[in-house]
Amino acid sequence: MRVKMICCDLDGTLLTYDQTALSERFLDLVRRLHKKGILFVPTSGRQIVSVMTLFRPITECCRYICSNGAVLCDSNGAVTDRIVMPKDEVVTIAKAFFEQCNGRSEVNLAGAERCHLMCRDLGIEERLRYIGNDCERISSPSEVTDGIVKVSAFLPDGAEHYIAYFKERFPMYEPVIAGDYWIDIMNAHKGLGVQNLCRSLNILPEEVMAFGDNYNDETMLDLVGIPYIMDTAPKDLLEKYPNHTASVEDTLEALYEQFETLN
Repeated sequence: MRVKMICCDLDGTLLTYDQTALSERFLDLVRRLHKKGILFVPTSGRQIVSVMTLFRPITECCRYICSNGAVLCDSNGAVTDRIVMPKDEVVTIAKAFFEQCNGRSEVNLAGAERCHLMCRDLGIEERLRYIGNDCERISSPSEVTDGIVKVSAFLPDGAEHYIAYFKERFPMYEPVIAGDYWIDIMNAHKGLGVQNLCRSLNILPEEVMAFGDNYNDETMLDLVGIPYIMDTAPKDLLEKYPNHTASVEDTLEALYEQFETLN
């Protein structure tokens, strides 16, 4: 089946964790694929302000799925849909993240456009500002008036030490590891974001190629017709998905060459 849309995780997949700009090769590939009728969709835990900073040179070729599926944006970065969590549950989850990790956690209450941070100076603010998110410090989750789409714990000693506890504490939300140092809880997930975008664009999930590297990408990879997992992914994910790649760009180049051959 013909590919009509490409959904791609950013950090750890398209970008290395210290990378702050897209390569000229990648930008050219997205432009060429767009001329073939293929839409590129960054599908990230980042907020739209951060993603748009990266993709502004090719934004006419894109739609955006942000906050791990909770926020959809058009090619101009305008929010077209969001899935907000109940405020009382946001407060409960944020307090648990902050209080139940032996003083070794920080918390991000993510709105569609701004991060509200409960800090201990362990590195969360520096990391989120580095990738371009708009951040403010708060003392209590009850201060936040934004609609919150995701609550994340930053755990510098490693997310794997705490994931079992939070899965037991909040089973209805299915907490997920979103990188070595992050646990996310939200009402949405990347698979739901892709599903909603497909529905709005009249694209079948089978017509989508997707790239990911971690557990928060599973729902997206399980949904689409052509899932790719990065070579750096955890072993169980490498075993689950047969298509592996070391480079998103190399795989996109091969896809473009297929289109050229067919045409």
